[in-house]
Amino acid sequence: TCAFGAKKAYSMFVIAEVLKNANQGAKVIATGCLAKLNKTELEAISELTVKSFEEVVHILSTAPSSDPTNVVKKILQNVVIISSGCLKKCSYCVYPLIAGKYKSKPIEDIIAEVSILAKIEPIVYITGAQETSDYGVDLYGTHKFASLLDQICSTFPNLLLGIGWFNPDGLSDDVINVIETHKNIVHIMLHTQHNNNDILRNMHRPPIEITERKIKKLHSVRPDIKISTEVI
Repeated sequence: TCAFGAKKAYSMFVIAEVLKNANQGAKVIATGCLAKLNKTELEAISELTVKSFEEVVHILSTAPSSDPTNVVKKILQNVVIISSGCLKKCSYCVYPLIAGKYKSKPIEDIIAEVSILAKIEPIVYITGAQETSDYGVDLYGTHKFASLLDQICSTFPNLLLGIGWFNPDGLSDDVINVIETHKNIVHIMLHTQHNNNDILRNMHRPPIEITERKIKKLHSVRPDIKISTEVI
């Protein structure tokens, strides 16, 4: 489930559809952001069980192997999530209320995850669950994304890399220098959200001129890199 904007209503629609069409005696479990933010309301639905995603994974992984219906499979995505939570205070976003404090994974754990995907994927995306640029501030006391990215690129020089969910504020000279050095970084997702400074100010987002300046600097050293965005 998702609790962001209109997706909250869609999540409720899907839950209703699943409950209506479920087999007699089936156990329907809701998990995800909506289940965390609106747990009490969802638990009031008698036919629905509410669990955290970790609890769902545990339930599936401990199902008896002798059970013929146990066909659980874990499908890897070409994404390594390096952090959860968000330190930003964007006025339109509910995510910090859902995810709580910013929490970074240790660098060695991230390298281990990348090493698994590097064997089966041509490109791997390095991203936070919602905000990537603040990586390391909680764990190491300072921003460590540039250092992490440099280590990943150096360890896996033949692996194409993308950067996801990156606030333009975090596109520092250190990060740009790493992207300039390592040509296997081929994509970055900078969520700009808008181009009107009055709206950006109300959103608590950086002015568009700052974002444009950073993008121009990035393109001056890596004209080939792909930049995608998200706007409201």
